[in-house]
Amino acid sequence: MTGFWQDIALLPMLTSDERALAIKMHQLAAEDSKKLRGWRNQLQRLAGTLPEPEHRDIIPKPENPAFSWLADKFHLRPAPTAEQQARSALRNRILDIEHALAVEVWPEPRAWRHLLADLREQFGDDAELGLPEHLDDIRKDAVAMRAKAAHWLEKL
Repeated sequence: MTGFWQDIALLPMLTSDERALAIKMHQLAAEDSKKLRGWRNQLQRLAGTLPEPEHRDIIPKPENPAFSWLADKFHLRPAPTAEQQARSALRNRILDIEHALAVEVWPEPRAWRHLLADLREQFGDDAELGLPEHLDDIRKDAVAMRAKAAHWLEKL
């Protein structure tokens, strides 16, 4: 979006008011992009602090090569604990939302609130998550920029 508004601002046929609006939209898109990048980095960092449990096989490795080959075809691992499952599910949700933000598919407000609540529960209520309480502002900015761009396309 930032690049599109920059290109629009450089069009020679714009009036000074239109150029000022395009520059304003470019700056807004750049600010929103910077915020979004920061939130995505923070989500990745938070997901990285929740390691996936490492599962090792509990089948002993036999000395005989034929039995060793056969034992390698089967895996017997202890089941993850409920805490490990919950941590893994939270990690996956964090990464899913991070990916959604990367492609600007905004999560539902309820899903975002639940994620923040789960993160506070995991890291403590006093932990500084570095994430906004809601995504309404950036969502409204994106809608406004798209509406302005569509209006300009119709006009051209």
